[in-house]
Amino acid sequence: MKNKGISLIVLIITIIVVIILATIIILSFNRNNPIKKAQEAKFKTEVSQFKEELLMTHANNLAENKRYKSESVNVAAGNYSLMKTYIPSITEEYADRLYIHNGELAYVDEENVEYDEDEASYAKELGLYIYESAVPQDWRTYIADVTEDGVPIPKGFTYKEGTKSTGVVIEDESHNEFVWIPATESEYVKDFNFPSSYGAASSNTSEDTFLSGLDETLDVKKYGGFYIGRYEATIPEGATSATNTTGVPTCKS
Repeated sequence: MKNKGISLIVLIITIIVVIILATIIILSFNRNNPIKKAQEAKFKTEVSQFKEELLMTHANNLAENKRYKSESVNVAAGNYSLMKTYIPSITEEYADRLYIHNGELAYVDEENVEYDEDEASYAKELGLYIYESAVPQDWRTYIADVTEDGVPIPKGFTYKEGTKSTGVVIEDESHNEFVWIPATESEYVKDFNFPSSYGAASSNTSEDTFLSGLDETLDVKKYGGFYIGRYEATIPEGATSATNTTGVPTCKS
């Protein structure tokens, strides 16, 4: 009985030692895993290049347009075509996991399906901002970002300037601009009875209709407003200066 007791104790000690050794080996392998090391090096090299390209794009845009503000640039993860205009060498794979937030390259938050804890740690080491989406869950099908005062930025568009009170301006890839108009469901009413004093010969509703199945009022209720196209009225076509003459003003986006 005595020998059996000693054998059992020895067996238990042996098992504990084996578990400890196995844990040490696994931890050591994880720290020195050549595959992970290669993945880390690849991620850091490529993302560092993306950061440099983004800075170069900002510098070029500023040189061309003195009003350009890099901190106004926001591009959602997954918007590959728009992301590529700022980072020419970026791939679709990276465009799904990276974000441009206030002009800086960022890594998407845990709510994105592509989130990877190891990559997130590499991103932090590179100084990337870990973006935490402010977009409500039920908006994320169409909305890429939300301004600090709650104005939604649709996917495919970037914030340009303004606030909710002064008018948030966004633009698409072709630099067409749109302005946000805050409105409640009760405030948003279409009125096609244009006063004749504005020179309207007749009402034309054919160009002010959404596709079948879309409800403008529901969208206003959901988002708290809507966007309209931003246009500039210039002098009449053919005129060389602004004078007190008659003519049809030219409108351009």
